[in-house]
Order: sequence, then structure tokens, then C-alpha cells
Amino acid sequence: MKSPANCGFILFEALIAMTVVVGSGIGLIDIHQRLQGRHTEIQASKAKLWAAASVYEMQIKTSTKQQVSPIKKSTRQLSTDRQQP
Repeated sequence: MKSPANCGFILFEALIAMTVVVGSGIGLIDIHQRLQGRHTEIQASKAKLWAAASVYEMQIKTSTKQQVSPIKKSTRQLSTDRQQP
């Protein structure tokens, strides 16, 4: 029962299936490349931000000549400070 029409239809189905598979593969490769490019951009931006933060931190450390020590109060002093109006 193999007629030329049946063989042609089977070949047509195979062609459509291959087209779908190849098209999907190309689409996935394109998506992967775009994501990879975006990842590279984000990493470069992140490196710039870290460098700027480090420079800013060093400027703060060098501009501050003396460290400010926190005020130490005992719990008794804190409780009397709160009670006074």
C-alpha cells in the first residue's frame, strides 16, 4: 500500500518535524547568547560599582584622621538619663 502520495506525505511530515527541531534549536542558541551577553554586561557593571565603592571607602578612611569612639554609659546612667525631663 505504499503509493507515491503516501511516501510524499511521510517525507513532508519529516521535513516539518526537522524544521521545528532546528528552529527550536536556533531559538535556544539565540536566547543563550543574549543571556550570556547580558551576564557579561552585568559582571562589568558590578566590577565598576565595586571599584567605585572601594575608592569611596578609601576616601572616607583617609579623610577621617581620628576615629570617634562610641560613648559608653552604664545601664545605671542610661536609666537616670531617661527619668530626667
